[in-house]
Amino acid sequence: TASGWSLREIARVAAGDGARVDRVTGADGPVGIDAAVWKDATRTPLLRVNSRGELKLDWAVAGARADGPEAFAVTAVHVIPGG
Repeated sequence: TASGWSLREIARVAAGDGARVDRVTGADGPVGIDAAVWKDATRTPLLRVNSRGELKLDWAVAGARADGPEAFAVTAVHVIPGG
């Protein structure tokens, strides 16, 4: 099963209700997250530690992996404040 920290919750805590992440920066550069993908309540964006000990952007549906933009070795998360 897929597990990690909800990127939606991280964004909310960092920048308030309605905040969203529009991109993360990983080993291959910036990876965009489209607003429609972000708002899709059926999928959860996760920031998790992979087998190499690096942060990875992943997606889950009901605890199982799901399709979505991926990023490896994440070093930055860009949050757009809500409101």
